[in-house]
Amino acid sequence: EDEARRMEAYERTVHNRQSRRALRAFAAFVLIFVLFATAAFIAYKLLFVISDISVEGNTTYTADEIIAASGVKSGDNLYSFSSRLMKKKCPYVKSLKVERAIPNRIKFTVEEEKAEFAAQIYGRYFILSGELCVLEKDAPPEKIENLCMLKLPAVSSAVCGETVEFRDSFASDQVSATASALLSSLLAERIRSVDLADLYSLKMNCDGKYLLDFGGYSDTALKLKVASKVLEDEMFNGENKAKIDLSNTSKTTVTVDNTLKLD
Repeated sequence: EDEARRMEAYERTVHNRQSRRALRAFAAFVLIFVLFATAAFIAYKLLFVISDISVEGNTTYTADEIIAASGVKSGDNLYSFSSRLMKKKCPYVKSLKVERAIPNRIKFTVEEEKAEFAAQIYGRYFILSGELCVLEKDAPPEKIENLCMLKLPAVSSAVCGETVEFRDSFASDQVSATASALLSSLLAERIRSVDLADLYSLKMNCDGKYLLDFGGYSDTALKLKVASKVLEDEMFNGENKAKIDLSNTSKTTVTVDNTLKLD
């Protein structure tokens, strides 16, 4: 019986020693983990702090304007920010690429929208991108004189940084498709204005001399190709004005008429 008690006491002692060793090992692990986490946190907060922000590719806005619109500022952590360009503040910015360089540098590379169209909306002149995003309102004459002028159907909303919204959803599809077809055509640089006000009749002013009558909005890209071919004829080398009827691409007609009003 005494031997049994001694064995039990011995086993308890061994068990207690093992438990203490395990606790000491666990405590050491926790301490090391805490020290490592603390060091990492301090390094994260103190070492990777943005102090150098540069901007490339910007022409419309200053570097300070781009940085302000991005929401990023000196003192932010290099890896904790999420840049969300405020499009309404810089509508000409199409995209903003962010590059980080350890320990403290940020570089923004700007891709800008190209001004393609102008339009009079609510009695004010707006500049639009090829996707009909509003880039500028109350544009001065010198900014719109070389842009293709669009006469639009009824507009419900025209906000800088956003795509023009039309009262008729059908109009939105037709105007967008026409703008896309025009910009990809050979006549893109020669079309001075486009009359889109009538949803069932599309007209364009080419070179300030020729009225391109598309009839409806169907096959616009094809009709532009046909018009481009027709205008290669030597009869269009002079100053005469003419109407080109493209409503039927298999039977295009040209009518010379110097009394045409193209504005």
